[in-house]
Amino acid sequence: MEVMVVLLIIGLMAGAVTLSFPPQREPVLVQGEKLATRLQLASQSSVVEHTPFGVKLEETGYVIVKFKDNAWSEIAQYTYDMDDTPAITLMENGAIIDLEAANKANIPVIRYDTTGLATPFTLSMATSRARIRIVGAVDGRVELIYGGGP
Repeated sequence: MEVMVVLLIIGLMAGAVTLSFPPQREPVLVQGEKLATRLQLASQSSVVEHTPFGVKLEETGYVIVKFKDNAWSEIAQYTYDMDDTPAITLMENGAIIDLEAANKANIPVIRYDTTGLATPFTLSMATSRARIRIVGAVDGRVELIYGGGP
């Protein structure tokens, strides 16, 4: 009887520990939050360094660039690190931007000038299980919208 009580107590404690772990978050949401944070950092860096910064979006990730010596030079490159590559849609002024064409032109699709002002945009990242939208305002603020529309 004592052994059964001890096993019951151990089982209850194991159950409590298991339930206390946070739930696994969708990777696209985590990656969207990381991208939004890095966009805010690029905005702030453009003011601090008094240099234009930008972001080039690619199918597998994105590149942070800054305008130096009359050319855009790469600062950091990030990959989405997901099994299911997200579908990326970028809209500026109501028009969908062709990311492939912009990358061929070597122009960042999201840009921050030396005052922190930005290209206003709506960036959607979606997989079959989750969606996140990143909305960038002209003043450099970034808002995250979980789920919902395109």
